[in-house]
Amino acid sequence: MIVLARSGRKFDSALEEWRRLPHLGIVKSENDIEETVPFIQCDLSDVYSVRDAVPEIEKYTDRVDYVFCNAGEQKTNEPPA
Repeated sequence: MIVLARSGRKFDSALEEWRRLPHLGIVKSENDIEETVPFIQCDLSDVYSVRDAVPEIEKYTDRVDYVFCNAGEQKTNEPPA
């Protein structure tokens, strides 16, 4: 798994969450998470940012099997309708 995101801060936040949820299997150990889940800064709405990310992705893999696009979620205190 390789994570592409606009914000390194949000990736750091996700890392903290993954550390608290070891049963997800994303993290082999707390010490190697940065190596297990590489982060590449990329704004998918900017073609130049995507172009610049390609060589970084190629450092880890020669193909992409799956792409998950997640624009985020909005948390609210109101119950679902």
